[in-house]
Amino acid sequence: MATITCKGYKEFADGFFGESKRVGLVYDFALDGGAYSGNTYVLGQISGKVMIEKVIVRVITAVTSDGAATVIVGHTDNDDAFMDATGGAKANLTADAIGAIPTTNIPMVLADGKQITMTIGTADLTAGKLVVEVFYKDANAG
Repeated sequence: MATITCKGYKEFADGFFGESKRVGLVYDFALDGGAYSGNTYVLGQISGKVMIEKVIVRVITAVTSDGAATVIVGHTDNDDAFMDATGGAKANLTADAIGAIPTTNIPMVLADGKQITMTIGTADLTAGKLVVEVFYKDANAG
């Protein structure tokens, strides 16, 4: 098991107080190499305190695996806050699919330095490209 920073890694920051922003964080098997079960991929990191309003996981290229792979998406303190293993099952991550959109704990405030992560479980991936779209606002006092 390892923690790997994705090639599409982005640091995203607070902006003007109350301003809505969006960042697309990418995991791409073709760029990020072999995806082994148990690995955690760092997609991005927060710079400043932000309020996460919505997270959407979009499948660009279908996730494939020789086994029953799962993908979970979350943050430093809760690795499946945005998509759990049920929503992130290989069968649900076909091309152009929208992954599970969290309905609990949203909105949430995340502090400076928190990372947005993706973890692979159960079996290795052999292909796939996902975009984790994070919609957020500056949560610092205005």
